[in-house]
Amino acid sequence: MTFKKHIVATLGMLVAVAVSGSAAANTIYTATSLSPVYVNNATVQGGFSDTYNFTITTPSDDAASVTNDPLSLGTSDILNISGLTMSFFDSGNHLLRSSSVSGASVNGSLAIGSYHAVISGNTGGIAGGNYTFEMSATPLAPPASVPLPAAAWLLGSGLLGMIGVASRKPRTM
Repeated sequence: MTFKKHIVATLGMLVAVAVSGSAAANTIYTATSLSPVYVNNATVQGGFSDTYNFTITTPSDDAASVTNDPLSLGTSDILNISGLTMSFFDSGNHLLRSSSVSGASVNGSLAIGSYHAVISGNTGGIAGGNYTFEMSATPLAPPASVPLPAAAWLLGSGLLGMIGVASRKPRTM
């Protein structure tokens, strides 16, 4: 066995040992806090579909991304994921939005409620694949109070003036 093959075999065994304690396919996570940002790195095997459950307590703008974190040695893929997708669903399991581009952000606004994100793909590396999922939710600012326009002040003062003039006129019976 050549020296290079020995290194590749040793590295493969080390990665396999590290992966053996990692997340299995179809893992369910609970994202407890999205502020300032929720980050999870997951090492997966085979075809997988991981679910991230989260709750929005105030209407929020959210941003999320999932990135394939490949690891190669020469021409051998140690960790790699193909067909990596990220989809967002509401509590009724209605698709809100999705992306199949690694590293792309998916942004939008979410009302108060329960949601889940599903990250799925197929691993192609010797030791599976690794991805990073990031999500943040920024509460929307309350709507600004609308100032009373100058026309309303002008109308109000005109009505008061007319009442004042009408009360000074002598009444005839």
